[in-house]
Amino acid sequence: MGTDRATTASGRPFTIGVISALPEEIAALLKRARLVERVDGQRFYESRLAGRAAILTAGGDGLRKAARGIRVLLERFEVDCVLGLGIAGGLTSGLAAGDLLAGEEVRGPEGPPATADGSLLECARRCSTPVHFGTLLSVPDLITAAGEKQTMGHAIAGAGAVDLESAAWMRAAAAAGKPSLVVRAIFDDAEESLPGYLSAASGGEEGVNRGRLLRHAIAHPSTWRSLVRMWRRMTQSAERLASFAGSFAGSLDLPGDDEPGGAGGL
Repeated sequence: MGTDRATTASGRPFTIGVISALPEEIAALLKRARLVERVDGQRFYESRLAGRAAILTAGGDGLRKAARGIRVLLERFEVDCVLGLGIAGGLTSGLAAGDLLAGEEVRGPEGPPATADGSLLECARRCSTPVHFGTLLSVPDLITAAGEKQTMGHAIAGAGAVDLESAAWMRAAAAAGKPSLVVRAIFDDAEESLPGYLSAASGGEEGVNRGRLLRHAIAHPSTWRSLVRMWRRMTQSAERLASFAGSFAGSLDLPGDDEPGGAGGL
């Protein structure tokens, strides 16, 4: 790893705050991270991305948990920008499972749309990892049916993917005066319906109830095969997101990068 000489006005190293809903979504990044703090069950890790300091955390799924998780991140750690990472459902035929989508605009169930920071979007465009750009929609309940996703995609111009957390992350970052960007890996494309038992396990704005999902799997062994397939897809998504995060961090143009020993590789 290189040594990051890019600093803030106070002399503190520039730090990227990385947040996801689930630890599985940033599992590839956590392999090289060190646990530094726990707050009410939420874990925070130190790491480096392309030589830059980073704080990583999974704040929970659903809008309420997302709002709580990023609030704790911003209260406990001095970060200079927020990068949201995770999976999402595709809303357009132009996005296939595994593709990455950066949210130029994020729309939630209430309030005005949030716009991603322009300089962070430019960094995403410079990344070696291919990224699409469009609108992210955050909704209170998990959307699993292909027809519902397609209807949603047709109703809102530029809508590319749907998730459960992005709007909460962007709103909190804006309130704290932190530039932010959310990038999603497409988990299920617009033509694919996810198993109905996922909707049954959804707790609305509190996200998916894992206990309920586990009980369903125990009671219905026939679902295990689909769960294994989704686990493998999650692992692949996490690897794509980790690749993007490293490339993104290396694309940040910060004071001190031209000095010897500036930001290096992962």
